[in-house]
Formats: sequence, C-alpha cells, structure tokens
Amino acid sequence: MTDITKQRQRRHVPHAELIPHRGLAAATMLLGLGVAANAVLGPFILEVIDYRFSTSLVNQGIGLDAVALCAVFPVAVVASILMWRARHVGLVLAFIPSTFAIYMLPQYVIGPEYLRLSGNNEQFFPFHLALFVLAMGVFLFAWNAVEDERLRPHSRPSDRMRAMVLVALAGFIFAGRWLPALVELVEGTPSLADFRVNPTSFLLIGWLDLGIVVPAAIAAAIGSDSCGALAGRERLHTQSSPGSRSSQPPSLRWRSRWSSTVTPTQTAAPCGCSPWREPCSPWEPRRSSHPCSITTTEPPPVSPVGWLDGRWGV
Repeated sequence: MTDITKQRQRRHVPHAELIPHRGLAAATMLLGLGVAANAVLGPFILEVIDYRFSTSLVNQGIGLDAVALCAVFPVAVVASILMWRARHVGLVLAFIPSTFAIYMLPQYVIGPEYLRLSGNNEQFFPFHLALFVLAMGVFLFAWNAVEDERLRPHSRPSDRMRAMVLVALAGFIFAGRWLPALVELVEGTPSLADFRVNPTSFLLIGWLDLGIVVPAAIAAAIGSDSCGALAGRERLHTQSSPGSRSSQPPSLRWRSRWSSTVTPTQTAAPCGCSPWREPCSPWEPRRSSHPCSITTTEPPPVSPVGWLDGRWGV
C-alpha cells in the first residue's frame, strides 16, 4: 500500500485532493537552489558578487546570506519534498523561501549606490530578476493551492496568541526600528550613518518594512482574531444543535464511545459558515453537499440498563 493510499484512507479525502503539486515542488526546489547559490556567490563565501554597499550593509548582507544558506534553503528542500509526496503542509512551508526572496531581492537590485560605490552586482541583474519572478510564482501558486479545510481548526486561545505576537512584531518594527528615523527625516536633519552612506538602500528597506511587513502583520493579526471568534461562534452553534454530542446527557455521551453504528442527520447551519474539516471521530461535524448544512451523527438507542444492551455478550 502506497503512502498516498494510506494518507487517503486516514484522512478520508477524495483522491483528487491528494494529487502531488509536483510542478510547484520543482519550482520551490529551484528557488531554494537559487537562494543558496546567491548566498554562496555573495560576500559570505566566494565574494563573486560585489554589492555596491557600505561596510555596514555588506556585513548585514553576510548575515542574510548565512540565514539564506542555513535556514531558508533547507526549508525550501523540505517543502519541495512534502509537496512532491502530496503533503499539504509543504504548501504552507513554501511561503518561507518565497517571501524571503521577495523581500530581499529588491534590496540587492535597487538598494546599491551605483554612482558612488564600486562593485559589480549589476552584472547579476538577470539572475536576481529570475529569482524574484520565480519567488512570486511560488508564493501565488502556493497561496492558491492551500485549502482551508485541510488546515488545523481555529482555536480561540491560539488565534489570540498569534494575533498578539503579530501586533508586538509590528510595534517593534515601527516604534523600535523606524520611528526615530522617521522623525529625523520629517525634520530634515537625518543623522543616521546608514542613511548618510546608503540613502537608497535605507529608504528602500524602510519602504518595505513600513509599507508591507507592518501592514501585513496587523492585517494578519486582525484576521486571526476574527477567525478565532467566528470559529468559537460556529462551535457554540454546533454544540447547541439537537444532534450534537455535547447536548446529550452525560451517560449517553459516555455510552456513545462504545457504539458501532451511527445514523446521520442533517442540522441546518447559518449561512456564511466556513468549510468543515474532516472529522477525527464519528461525533464531529461532517461536510455535506450543501455549503450551509452540517452532517452530524446520533448514537443508537441505549437500554436503560447500560450493561444489558448486548455490547458485552450478556
């Protein structure tokens, strides 16, 4: 029995949903190799690419190349293998190398001071452009291929914790990193060394951080908290429905664990509900053909005397 067959039997999902994303897996592997090659050719190892940066920015580039080679490249390889084997988590991991490349490559191309500092990074413009286009394609195709019902269900505490972390990250980037620089820029008296030596790269990084990273973190925090609240309302509605297990008496809920046959019933759900994941037990909601209905199950009748219903050979 193949691994895909075992996974299909375990998750109870159609065969079409387990077709490997091998084209996207190959693109992710190619992106990881490109990021690793750029790190090796840069000032971190071979110094073939000589960026027109100041000494401080070259040192920052060495650190970024180390991160790309030791962290981003392995994640890209793992994501590619998982997508090749039809594992849904590979699609989520593909966001890491793609977003890293999308964030860093414009700094390698637009940030250098071409008129004042020496270097040769413009000779690698086609290479950097190809990596940027490939990273954009991997990000968009992975985003389109991710299915909500295959992800973990929303949990109010975990969603709130993620929202708090994202808000704290956005606040640190804005207040700790860029607020003093913004004040100096508005006053017209910038005194930061990075701005005086590499103003193009300094302003480009600020544009990316304040124009993309911070708004994206805040939007993700708001969306995560809203999804947690919506999931809590849907879970409350399901638990309060007549056929749900939590609405049954305690003795009946305990006895339902030993029941081997179930009878499906349909319970209406409010419009606009999110798709339900595949159940881990017979008592969890199942998806039905109608997007706004939930299929639940009810245990068979239990005799008044719990031990005399034929379950134990009596």
